[in-house]
Parts: sequence; C-alpha cells; structure tokens
Amino acid sequence: LRRADKLLFNRQLSRSFLPEFERITRENNIQLILVEMKTLKKPPAILIGLLHKRYMNDLHTYAEKHGIPIISFIDDPRLPDEYFPDGFHLGREYIPYFTNLLAEALEPVLED
Repeated sequence: LRRADKLLFNRQLSRSFLPEFERITRENNIQLILVEMKTLKKPPAILIGLLHKRYMNDLHTYAEKHGIPIISFIDDPRLPDEYFPDGFHLGREYIPYFTNLLAEALEPVLED
C-alpha cells in the first residue's frame, strides 16, 4: 500500500480477496477478524499518507458494514518501537509476547 493507485479501497475491492474471505467465513459460520498492526515506516509522500488514511477509513467502514471486527494494535503502548527491528515486522523474540496480547484481545470478540 505504498502506491497511490493501490490506495483507493473501493476501486481495489473488486480485485481483493477480502469479499471472498468474508463470504467463505460467513457461509462456514466462522468469524472473520482483521488485525491491524503498527508500522514504523512512514509513507514517502504526504499524498500517499493521506490516501493511506482514507484507505484505512474505507476498510473500517467496509468491516463495520459486514460485521467484521477489527482489532488494532497501531497505538498499543505494549508494543514499543524497538519490537519492530525492520520497521514493519515484530522481532522473532517478541512473537510469543504478541501472541498473548492477541489472545487477550480476541477473547471478548469471540465471546459475542
């Protein structure tokens, strides 16, 4: 999601696997849950940053309309920047820690 042409959610939706994931999980009585992670890498241009925010807003709107919960770790203080050595991915040694955070966040979503 670093190019302007890829940051128009509604335009990309017809080429996305998301509607199919939503359909398959719904038909099989499986709760689809999206997980949003932080990234330390900033977009290379202001326009890309603004389009990324719009994309994420459109994704959240889609998810809400389709009953897909989103668990966000974007601003979670339990995941400090040093846990992301390449700016995108958790360091290998922090994966078990994150798994516990994710399990904790999933619990109330799955109880519904």
